[in-house]
Amino acid sequence: MAVEVRLVEKGRKEPRHGLVEQGRVHMDLARRFSAELADNGWTRDKTLALEQTVAELSASPGPAISQGEARDADAAEWSAIGRAKAFLRRLRNAVPMALRETAATWPSSVPLHTGPLGRSAAGLSAHLSQLRPGVIALDGALRKYFKSRSAAEELDAVQRELDAASAREQAQLGDLSEDALFVSEAKGRLLELIEDLNRVGRIAFDGHAEIMWQFNKDVLLRARAVGGPG
Repeated sequence: MAVEVRLVEKGRKEPRHGLVEQGRVHMDLARRFSAELADNGWTRDKTLALEQTVAELSASPGPAISQGEARDADAAEWSAIGRAKAFLRRLRNAVPMALRETAATWPSSVPLHTGPLGRSAAGLSAHLSQLRPGVIALDGALRKYFKSRSAAEELDAVQRELDAASAREQAQLGDLSEDALFVSEAKGRLLELIEDLNRVGRIAFDGHAEIMWQFNKDVLLRARAVGGPG
């Protein structure tokens, strides 16, 4: 049976136990607020899918890869992602000042802000590629905000690190067993359902903060902080 690679990639590094616990919280939310959620796009079929995926992962024999392997494989990727996010935060703060100090302009077609940065090395690398023309145009004015270094050269170094990390991730996916692929796919599917229920909950309860903010990923975030995909 084929797996959906998008979901495998989404779920591979997520902590299974944390996802299951978050899924149970969301099963309760889906049941308690079923009428309001149904009026805003959350169907009974999605609740059933959420319940079935929680049950599937609860019964799975173990993590997709061992905790030690996951930590070793992911350390370089997290480092690259962290460095890229730090570069982007610095860039976003520096560009408005640099624009006032030079005749150069930021290209209108280059999106400096794209919303949440996410946790994907490949996605961050693609965003850096979009930013590169603007960084080159402002490189001289940006230097003092980058410790007298070239922001364009820093972007290239960060992107090379991300691309290497992304290549290693793809190689790891190719080494996963069939059972590990199915576990990772189920984790990705559950995470997507949790995120979608959060979105619908925030639509349904806009203006009712005491309910709206129950639609979060706090349990999963705590599990991520502990580390390991098990």
